Amino acid sequence: MTRPPKTIQMCGNDLDTSLIEILDSPQEYNSEIAVVRAIHDLVMLRLAQLEEKTAAYSTRHQHQEINFLRRVEYIWNLIDLSLRLGKSRSPIYQNAQLRAYMEKLIKQYDSLSEDELMAEIEEEVRDLARQNGVLSEKESKERNIRTSPANEYEVTCQSIFRSIKSGDINKAITISRAEDKPWKTLLLLQHIEEKKKALEGKHADLLAQQRAALRDLYKRSLYEVEIGKHEAALLGTLCGDLSRILPICSSWYDVIWAYYNSRVQDAIDGEVYGRLQNDDNFWVDANHIKLAKDKTKNITDGLSLSFAMLTLNILRGNIQEGITYCCSQLGEKEHEGLRINEDSWPYPYMLSFLSSLILYSRIYNNLPSTPETDKILALYARMSVKKPNFRPKALALCAAHLTKKMQISVVSDFFAGNYWDSDERELLFDMGMGYGLHMEPIIRRTWEITLRDYYNKESPIHREPRGIRLEDDDVGDVTVEMTCGTRRCFKQFGWLLMDEHVYHDAIKACNELMAHFLKNEQPRIAKAFFDQIPQSVVNMVLIQSSGSSLGFPRDVYEFQKFGSLLGSNMVLKN
Repeated sequence: MTRPPKTIQMCGNDLDTSLIEILDSPQEYNSEIAVVRAIHDLVMLRLAQLEEKTAAYSTRHQHQEINFLRRVEYIWNLIDLSLRLGKSRSPIYQNAQLRAYMEKLIKQYDSLSEDELMAEIEEEVRDLARQNGVLSEKESKERNIRTSPANEYEVTCQSIFRSIKSGDINKAITISRAEDKPWKTLLLLQHIEEKKKALEGKHADLLAQQRAALRDLYKRSLYEVEIGKHEAALLGTLCGDLSRILPICSSWYDVIWAYYNSRVQDAIDGEVYGRLQNDDNFWVDANHIKLAKDKTKNITDGLSLSFAMLTLNILRGNIQEGITYCCSQLGEKEHEGLRINEDSWPYPYMLSFLSSLILYSRIYNNLPSTPETDKILALYARMSVKKPNFRPKALALCAAHLTKKMQISVVSDFFAGNYWDSDERELLFDMGMGYGLHMEPIIRRTWEITLRDYYNKESPIHREPRGIRLEDDDVGDVTVEMTCGTRRCFKQFGWLLMDEHVYHDAIKACNELMAHFLKNEQPRIAKAFFDQIPQSVVNMVLIQSSGSSLGFPRDVYEFQKFGSLLGSNMVLKN
């Protein structure tokens, strides 16, 4: 993990800027996996920074970002895992790795359901009441039923099952050994041994007869004696019987974990019994995705639902559908329900995350543009340059992946909405050209917005900005005569001189403004605009019009007349 630390330090520890640097530098990484791993490591590094800060002093904002980035880390980890597994041809290894991924996710996010939690609280209260002799006879009888040996063992099986699905093997073994059923502990130990080998991609050691004997033991335990649902699920886990696990799955990730656990057992069977295995598709099938999605109906917040649906669609092999769903969950203030509204704390984080995911998918997977994803990129591009943010490179990269109409709108709004000096204009223009943006129409619309705002006396450009304004363009003392709006217009006029394709537009705009200022008896300001256009620009317009049937441009004649009126020595040659 060498590049991400260097990248984030170079970007002032700003995660968004660092992500853009990685996504915009494919030549520095030798594969798509390397890019995804770099993004994952970058997120982990940011998490470490935040956790270090919270250890000394924590804020709500920091806890919110940590909460969000942990979810983001799991998504990039899953993408990285799926890319690596795509290079493997071992079904045992593929499914075992995905099962292990789900175990980590469950350990992070799994919690008791509301009913189970209330039941445990009730039980604690009853225990306390019974100890103090205030439990009624009827309640004592009910408790005796619930705490019968059979029910106690069912609770034990539930604990073992939870430990297994969250990857806590040591706890599962400890609980199992405390019971007087060593044969089940042996089955569990065998399961754990298979699990370790599967994760390493090693072959199963059992002979066909041995595995058949174990399966027979599982079946007798399942079918010959009436057992509880958690004991059945536990045995179903050990033998890969998915039908015994699904009835107690309360969440979408329980369903997916059970699915991959079953796939591992099927793959081991295929190896032990010598079955031909040509299926290297490790994605979850449509039926079990549907079962998992049905479990998401219990989710009560938009953030958790968005990440659940994104994960499920990645595991289905359809990241585009997952991204589109998440995009649909970002809404305006008036939308209610589970949508992530723009005034909620996850909104800017989600906008940033989805944009990086969209850019990655388009750059490395050639996923097509859609109205939903274009809207998110446009929103993020605008947010990237909205105070206090200033990430013009993020805007440029996003704009490069937008439709022409949206690109022109987003970039020209940015250009027109700020006060630029000549050096800044040049840098922004060069950056736009470097990203292949449609700079000619962008500049034209930038000027249209500027002129519209100038003639609108209610526009904010006519209000003096707060703070100290530094002048960098040497225009003499004429700026003293200019209002704030006129100075803004004067600065923005420079955009029309950045590209030879809009030189004619510059002359037309200059004529219009000179007429305006002369009418208002402001010749010095009119002359300042005239002087902005050098002889080379006029000559280029004449060259461009030389092949035109219209002959010598009327706008140039008009420009020359204004020059003569203002005392210019510029000489025009046809």
